[in-house]
Amino acid sequence: MNAAVDPAAPLRATFSRGRRRLADEAEDLLLTVIVPVPLPRRRPPKDDVGTRLPARFVVELTRDEVRVLEEYGAGVVETWRRGSVRVFVHCMDEVEVVLDLRWPTGNRAGRIRAEPTRQAREVAELLASDTRVADGVDREGDAELRRLVARTLSDQRAIECQAAVGILSRLLGVQERPLVVVAAERRMGSGIAVLTDRRLLWGSAGRKDPLILAREEITAARCDTTSGWTTLLVECSEDRRVTLGGCDPPRAAESIAAAINPEPPAPEPPGALDALLAADPDESARVLIGRQLERVRQLLLEGERPNAFNIALRGSRIGVLVVTDRRVLWAGRKGEPLTIARGDIRGVELTKRRVGMRLELELEGATSERFDAVDPAERAQRIVAALE
Repeated sequence: MNAAVDPAAPLRATFSRGRRRLADEAEDLLLTVIVPVPLPRRRPPKDDVGTRLPARFVVELTRDEVRVLEEYGAGVVETWRRGSVRVFVHCMDEVEVVLDLRWPTGNRAGRIRAEPTRQAREVAELLASDTRVADGVDREGDAELRRLVARTLSDQRAIECQAAVGILSRLLGVQERPLVVVAAERRMGSGIAVLTDRRLLWGSAGRKDPLILAREEITAARCDTTSGWTTLLVECSEDRRVTLGGCDPPRAAESIAAAINPEPPAPEPPGALDALLAADPDESARVLIGRQLERVRQLLLEGERPNAFNIALRGSRIGVLVVTDRRVLWAGRKGEPLTIARGDIRGVELTKRRVGMRLELELEGATSERFDAVDPAERAQRIVAALE
């Protein structure tokens, strides 16, 4: 399942010409016994001579061409350019690999079969991929999708979903790159979901229509796991919801949800006032004057930097006194706040009173402002130092 797009060395697998399985013949016999009337032939004959190939042969892939060799590689039967013969995977399971071949000219077409070896699966996938590329599918996107499936899904799951891989490859746009794949069910259909750099896609080999969602349509996604059943819920614009159930492996569905969800906005860096408060070891003051601090926060101008703060009484009202690089601000719980430009301050005097410290500001025009109970004294000293 990990075959490269162009094998560096020839890749070989042994095939036979349209041989039917024993189960097919037994089914025909059963139908003949139960319904004793002539039935139309529903399957190709035992030897599909329409391929014009030997009964048993070896298919060899090189970088540029496909060679059909005799069963033991003794000679070359025929060759053709890769992609010139259309190849479709009819069946790939634990029993056999079945391919339908259609040549570009005449009525030549038929079916070939092989044992389900790793080499046969790789040859089948590459031949089918060549056909998709010839139809206009982006080769790199197709190869990356197959590599993702091989890395993510178990071998059994990858075999079961190989037809859905071909459908999803045809949905990929030019230079659209698959990022995450997961096996998932939708509306009773089994298939594969793939998140690309542009869209979220889901395809099934059945008759279910594919799901195509542009990344811009998706608003959020999340995973829920209950009793081992993982569901990927995709929220879209216009209140639309898409549900993908039975996601396997669950970690791939979680990766899709994580990639879809918008990243939370980065937290804003702390403001200058927050940084000043955080540097103060005494949190009791912030609790006491928390409401006043919020009023001061609203007074700060863009780019204004607080340098010191303290609790202070103005008259009989308690508030917070903040010195910035531009102004002195005071705010209580109620009433008008006070703002004084630094250029209007002519002098500063700090005196110790019976209760706390008193700060007096001498202002332009022989006026003054007084603040009492400026506590504690250490922060009062920082207020004075910030005003000098």
